[in-house]
Amino acid sequence: MPFSGSEKLLNDMHRAVRDGDAPLFQYATHALKGNASGVGAIHLYKACYNAEKNVSTVIADTNLAIVDGIQEEFNRAIHSLKQYLALNNSHQPSA
Repeated sequence: MPFSGSEKLLNDMHRAVRDGDAPLFQYATHALKGNASGVGAIHLYKACYNAEKNVSTVIADTNLAIVDGIQEEFNRAIHSLKQYLALNNSHQPSA
């Protein structure tokens, strides 16, 4: 299932920023970036990549806006994936 476990990763990112936990933020961001890569969610991948690259700044500034941006890209990716699947399922031949 695409994005399986991603909601937990997003929650982990929020918690990591609030708690100043750089290793958790690094892990969650890297894992979500991999999920995004696996389904071709390029904007989500780039948002995770940029956050992962700047983990110390994100944590030091307790910058939840970065995580909120990742959440928005995640929501867009889920919406696009659902549209894609619905379109492809509607074009399947009947058995």
